[in-house]
Amino acid sequence: MTISIADLKKKQSFLDKIKTKIDQTSSGGNRDPRFWAPTFDKETGGGAVIRFLPSADLNEVPFVEYITHYFKGPTGQSYSEKSLVSIGQPDPLADLNRRLYATGIQSNKDQASAQKRRKKFIANILVVKDNANPDNNGKVFLYEFGPAIWGKMEGVMFPQLPGEEPIDVFNPFEGANFFIKIKPQALGTNIVPNYADSHFGAEPTEIKGDIETIINQTHSLKEFVAPDKFKSYDELCKRLIEVLGYTTGTGLETVIGYEDTSSAPQIKPKAEVKLTEDEDTSSIDSYAEDEDDEDVAALKALLQD
Repeated sequence: MTISIADLKKKQSFLDKIKTKIDQTSSGGNRDPRFWAPTFDKETGGGAVIRFLPSADLNEVPFVEYITHYFKGPTGQSYSEKSLVSIGQPDPLADLNRRLYATGIQSNKDQASAQKRRKKFIANILVVKDNANPDNNGKVFLYEFGPAIWGKMEGVMFPQLPGEEPIDVFNPFEGANFFIKIKPQALGTNIVPNYADSHFGAEPTEIKGDIETIINQTHSLKEFVAPDKFKSYDELCKRLIEVLGYTTGTGLETVIGYEDTSSAPQIKPKAEVKLTEDEDTSSIDSYAEDEDDEDVAALKALLQD
């Protein structure tokens, strides 16, 4: 395709397209199409009405829970990984944070707090009313949400006040619609969504529409907590090394509480690899992999000692 200067001049600005792309990305436009997310405007907020659904497999719990870690390390790289704790296995970052807290040193405790875990939940939903995208109305999606919304679900499923009747929010006949109300909230220099005003309907109601058809459109949730969807302990160790910069000789063994550092496994700085003219450059990759393996083994030994 070619474009003329005249056509280019007619195009006064690309800002509209750029803003649309940014809005799509921030509202989940590039996500798995099975997932829905409410549109959030940093000036006006957002809103929608949804209904949590049971699974088509009635023996399956209608939601899954898993743990993630997200933080930016001193290298400038970000660590964004699902924790193996989600599936009952040891996780290197959980082990590291535990050691950091155990030192009693405030700077270590602050680091562990910045690296703390976050809970995520996934459930099937019916979109009753999507204010920003009406085409979604009446469709079944997956919905990922955090502790703020889960807390509201627990509040109506297991009420604490005398006289309050529990509502099974996943029941298509006696559940309740969930009214999402999002307010913009300043957090430092960022504007983030606040779900505090979101709530369930006061009275149980039956889903409108063909309930059997709706339930049969739900997605299995097992894949999101399947062990093969998580990285191995060694893979996560390697990523931690990259993000935290421990390969630069930062003395991890001291940070996590070894009093006698001479007995601690050592993570050494990378050595420079020099090749002669007749050597195959592929040996660089092989050497780097060996070094990475040594670093991972050292970090693993430190955390699991």
